[in-house]
Amino acid sequence: MGIDREARRISLSIKEAAIQRKMSEEEGSGQARLEVGQVLKGIVEDVKPYGLFVRLPQVGGKVNGLLPSEELRSSEKGDIKKRFPRGKEIQVEIVSMDEKGKIRLSQRTMEEREDREDYEKFLHREDRSGKLGTLGDVFKNLKLKQKETKD
Repeated sequence: MGIDREARRISLSIKEAAIQRKMSEEEGSGQARLEVGQVLKGIVEDVKPYGLFVRLPQVGGKVNGLLPSEELRSSEKGDIKKRFPRGKEIQVEIVSMDEKGKIRLSQRTMEEREDREDYEKFLHREDRSGKLGTLGDVFKNLKLKQKETKD
């Protein structure tokens, strides 16, 4: 709701009211302790050219962190104003906190960790249904067969 006393106008916005209600409903009742590496759900509060300000309702109060545009998931890059409207819920990881209480967030580190975990699962999986071996083994066998046919 906005009040312009000079123009004697009152503006009401249903969207703004819904966003405010969602933000107040999701405020945590207890204070959670913040730690670097912690993954939290947040609500986009403001979109700037350099990144997003994300509210962390699990922490309680009005704790915000900055999610710089270079820390977005690679699939989420593009026009951040369209992809992240105010009030959208997103998952973020705390990357750093300074002595002034500023919180830096990231989605990219979560994506990289997921990729590493998937790679590790791939390397250590028990079921190796492919019997071809490595690409070098395939070419090595091809060369041997070609030499045998020439002789």
